[in-house]
Amino acid sequence: MGRETLVKRADSAIGNATALILGRAGADVAVNHVPGQDLAGRVVREIAGFGILALAQAHAGDASQEDTTGG
Repeated sequence: MGRETLVKRADSAIGNATALILGRAGADVAVNHVPGQDLAGRVVREIAGFGILALAQAHAGDASQEDTTGG
């Protein structure tokens, strides 16, 4: 496929399925998730098992809470 993708909220069922579909299709996948959620880590390990580059990045904070995002 030769593409790079970012999947937001890979700790949700829809985000997880989307990341797996893209990884199976050959895309390098970066996933964004809520800290402490194991589902995003599992999807990254599964995608990496396809021989595809995969990484996870936790949300820095809650955008609805100004003090957690530094804004």
